[in-house]
Amino acid sequence: MGVSRSGSLAALTAAAVLSLATSNSGEPQRGGAAGAVGSIRGRVASAAARALGPLKVVVDEKVCGVSVPNDAIVVDPEGGVAFAVVAVKGLAWGAAAPARLSNKGCRFVPHVSVIRSGTTVEVTNEDDTLHTTHIYASDGRSLFNIALPLAGLTVKRPVDAPSGAARVACDTHPWMQGFVYVTPDRAAVSGLDGRFVLADIPAGSYELTIWHERLKGSAQRVTVAAGQAVDVDFMMTPGP
Repeated sequence: MGVSRSGSLAALTAAAVLSLATSNSGEPQRGGAAGAVGSIRGRVASAAARALGPLKVVVDEKVCGVSVPNDAIVVDPEGGVAFAVVAVKGLAWGAAAPARLSNKGCRFVPHVSVIRSGTTVEVTNEDDTLHTTHIYASDGRSLFNIALPLAGLTVKRPVDAPSGAARVACDTHPWMQGFVYVTPDRAAVSGLDGRFVLADIPAGSYELTIWHERLKGSAQRVTVAAGQAVDVDFMMTPGP
């Protein structure tokens, strides 16, 4: 049984009206056509911050050495700040791969990682000594404490935590500290040169927020165009 030409025309007209009504519904329009994405790239820097001196080792000197670098503030010679979290407010994550956290050289590597709540973290020991990986939520609650007595061990745990900086500590090596920053917003961590990239961002306007464990900075607004990269710089100052 066929469809008349007049019936097809009526159906197409109805579809066009529905499409027009949806596009004018008052909802924020981001992206548009499939693949209408751009990227955000930038640099986190500070003119005032200075790298901190090494931390003294008080346990397991034969494994850890007499001191380890202090990752709380890492600044390169040009002022680039490492381990800052830049997030796109209101833009949800895509598919989340497991995050990796190593006990390596009697430090947590990476010092700062960023995830959404519920992401599985793979915790590994690369040192020939007992490490524990004890994660505290931003509200102070202990989430879990994993003992890794031997090098080569890996344990997986989901991090179900409220948004904010979850602190990572080792109960056997008190100088060891890191952070897992939990956020529902798509985010990236600045590298050792202070640079970061957020790829595959739907075209539109966004607010970027920034977090660092010792430094502070201000949020910024950016507009992402399809097929383009927008550049943004953050300047950090000392403060909580």
